[in-house]
Amino acid sequence: MKKTKKVFAAATVFLLLVSGFSLFARAEAAETVGDYIVSSGYDQGIMISKYIGSETDVIVPSELTLSSGVTLSVFGIGESAFASNHTIKSVTLPDSVTYIGQEAFSDCINIDNFVFGGVEEIGISAFSSCEGLKEIRLPDSLKVLGAGAFQYCSLLESADTGDGIETITGGSFSRCEKLFSVTIGKSVTTIAENAFLGSRRLEDVRFNDKASNISQNAFDSEFTGVIYCYFGSAAELYAREGSYEYENYVLSGTVAEGPDKTVYYEGESVSTAGLKVTASYENAPAREVTENCTVNTAYYDDEDGHFIEVIYTELSKSITKYIPLTFKRDSITGISIIKPPDTLTYRYKDNQGVSLKGIKLEVSHESGKKETVSDTELMTVSGFNSTKRGSQSLSVAYGGKTASFDVEVKVLWWQWILLIFLFGWIWYK
Repeated sequence: MKKTKKVFAAATVFLLLVSGFSLFARAEAAETVGDYIVSSGYDQGIMISKYIGSETDVIVPSELTLSSGVTLSVFGIGESAFASNHTIKSVTLPDSVTYIGQEAFSDCINIDNFVFGGVEEIGISAFSSCEGLKEIRLPDSLKVLGAGAFQYCSLLESADTGDGIETITGGSFSRCEKLFSVTIGKSVTTIAENAFLGSRRLEDVRFNDKASNISQNAFDSEFTGVIYCYFGSAAELYAREGSYEYENYVLSGTVAEGPDKTVYYEGESVSTAGLKVTASYENAPAREVTENCTVNTAYYDDEDGHFIEVIYTELSKSITKYIPLTFKRDSITGISIIKPPDTLTYRYKDNQGVSLKGIKLEVSHESGKKETVSDTELMTVSGFNSTKRGSQSLSVAYGGKTASFDVEVKVLWWQWILLIFLFGWIWYK
């Protein structure tokens, strides 16, 4: 059984190799459409397999119409599709093209301008030995950069990796002999080994704040340039450990946004949840620095009002921002009786008044807070008439709100005897 499985696996691998297996859906037979040999049958549309035109400035169309009359979107540039074409000087890709295959434009020595459109993946050595390129900025749409993508671009002077890719792969910009400056986009977290091997003239490398995994050998062993980086970043630590010269970006200001809540009721605790602090720089993009700020959560109360104090410090420079707060009275919206007074029965014509001893109120506030109150000194009662026998509904007031409870006014037994005696005495007289 094991032997059978091994034979089957080997046969499967062989069939995949000889059948031209790819990550895309299987393509149908190639055909010529204008200046292109194309392959259709992909789920995404048409792949350009070969450029056969003679133009110096190539504008790749977003759609092509096949011999069948069907018009499909152009989504990819296939492996070696433009390779070793020494006529082309510029290429413009439409937004529909998301894929550039392995060595697709390698050895196109006269291309000096390339518009990437909406490319999401660039294959291995796709632009290797494009000696005419002097500067590039990768699109923010790019997610995958193949190894050695721009190696041996001997006239390349500056490169910006854009804000799309997370990894600068091995050899991506190796042997670029005139490469002078590189900007590492804000999305990059990893720079692989030998990414800039042999690019010995590199003098200006500008890092973002997220690059946290930088290979020890990412740059050439003879690298003597300056690493520009944010204070406290992984790039700064990398420069220190590698004994590279570095300079921190110059802090120019901060902007404090939030927090989620800036209006409070009196006595409520202040929260900084949702607070976002962004630092701006003279020579670099702004970055969020919320976690590195000193925030005074106890609010200040001065003649101008209430504030949260936010302090951000880099090196010898410290910037303070004040976020205004509003405090308002937590008004009572209603009361209800949890427990009535201990005494609910009173004597007829007893002028001692009503006792609220033992009463408990639930007090509701505008903020939603509820509290239990039993301090009768802050309560008043109304509606009691000791000369009226029977049940009476009384009102208790607290904080401008009222609630009611019932009491009973009764004539006691000894009062009846006294009344009978009085009537009898009057009758006798």
